[in-house]
Amino acid sequence: MKVVAVKGLSNREFLERHAAPGRVGLACGTSWVDQRIRRTLRHLTPDGQWCDWSHAMLFEGRRADGQHWVFEADIEFSRGFVQSGVQENRAEKFWDQKKYSSLAILDFGLSEGQAKLVLGRALDMTANRVAYSYRGILATWMAVHRKTLSRQSRLQNLKDTFCSSFVQRAYKDVGVTFSPGVEEAHTTPQHIAATAVPHTRYILGR
Repeated sequence: MKVVAVKGLSNREFLERHAAPGRVGLACGTSWVDQRIRRTLRHLTPDGQWCDWSHAMLFEGRRADGQHWVFEADIEFSRGFVQSGVQENRAEKFWDQKKYSSLAILDFGLSEGQAKLVLGRALDMTANRVAYSYRGILATWMAVHRKTLSRQSRLQNLKDTFCSSFVQRAYKDVGVTFSPGVEEAHTTPQHIAATAVPHTRYILGR
């Protein structure tokens, strides 16, 4: 892994510079839910400290509007409207430093063809309105505490997904497993952050 520490940029400038089709994004959210996720994932970090990341996404590239877009499995609230499940959003969602205090972009060196496979899988899940896995979140929380991440849970509906398991599912078509031995449906942001798969990691520091 090659780590490139980036300083002196805003979230927007960082994303404009390093986002590219097929790359993976990690975000440290500041909401109550994000903090609970980071706290739970301390059971997976080498030093027992809170995980640096609470959310994972997949960069799609620039669209016709000139904006970077992301695929993600999330719950999005906007003007009284709730969108839950796999979806496309503008990357500007992550420009707000108060909401997202840190960002990372992982470049796994995909070829153009591989990137198309990954994004094609993500687009298929978006078109099929794959639901957000509320039960999957609970099942993974239990698996983290019980150290049973290698096994499927009866609580899970494997058709549904959440942020990091969605990214793992999209990458499966190019033969990338972020954390061998961990069930796809249990993949967490920490598993992606700790992957041994060769890549270049751009981290926005403050």
